Amino acid sequence: MNKAQKSEEIKNLTEIFEAAKIVVLADYKGVNVADISQLRRDVRAAGGGIRVSKNTLVKRVLNKETQGPFYELCVGQNAIAYSDSDPVGVVKTLVEFAKKNPKLKVKGGLLEGTSHLSEENLANLAKLPGREDLLAMLMGALDGPIRSVMGVMNNNVAQLLMVLKGIEEKVGEESSP
Repeated sequence: MNKAQKSEEIKNLTEIFEAAKIVVLADYKGVNVADISQLRRDVRAAGGGIRVSKNTLVKRVLNKETQGPFYELCVGQNAIAYSDSDPVGVVKTLVEFAKKNPKLKVKGGLLEGTSHLSEENLANLAKLPGREDLLAMLMGALDGPIRSVMGVMNNNVAQLLMVLKGIEEKVGEESSP
């Protein structure tokens, strides 16, 4: 890799780390090409991407003081999985793939560029529902009270109409000979 290529790679990595909501480092040593290709497709479907780069170039992008634990994980054969939209989807994809293919080891991650996530934190994050599921749950939680208020209001209107109908019938009976 010549100097221009290294400079371009550092620029690309910088853009990834700045834009990503989550970046996950995984050791892929021993995983065959077909499985890595499948993992790339799965991560892309989850709204993310995977990149393999030299650790020395990744370390140039990182700030050792603020991203120290992640910085220290940059040894061996690493794949960088990232997402700029839904962090849970990419982590869930990686963790599920690692369960099926134990040669892939999820090492750690960065949330929003600064918060270090350990392997255990990532496993817990993978247990959360995805963004779409969380939005559906929120809408369901908001919908319940609104439906209750509408039901009470409709019930009060219906009772008022029944009272008015009763008054109309009573007045109609009194005025009839």
